[in-house]
Amino acid sequence: MVAQLKEHLLRPLQYIGKKKIDQIAVDYVSKLLGLICRMMENVWRKYSPCSLALSFRQPEKANEAVVFHIMCRILQAASGMCLPLPPGFHTRHLEVGMRCFPLHTVLQYIDHGVLHLTEKNVLNLWK
Repeated sequence: MVAQLKEHLLRPLQYIGKKKIDQIAVDYVSKLLGLICRMMENVWRKYSPCSLALSFRQPEKANEAVVFHIMCRILQAASGMCLPLPPGFHTRHLEVGMRCFPLHTVLQYIDHGVLHLTEKNVLNLWK
């Protein structure tokens, strides 16, 4: 993402200099990654099964399903814009999906590219 952004900015902004463009690209991507992290923290805080505010209003499964679908939308937007995802995003997304859906549905999500297997998840599946 950073390399593509650098190339894109270098064409019209050659007068700024390569070093300044490199810094702009790195700052931009890091800010976007920070925003995605903040969105995930807010979603997790609001819909966490441990949250007392929501535990009386909605069942735990419904909260996890909301988190799963929000994570799907974040993944879709990030991949469409070539944005990086926070570390552990795919692992957490698969864990939430496995708590929400039966195994055959999770496997279909994996086949369709909605969920991504990570090394940690593969090891957990074999146990």
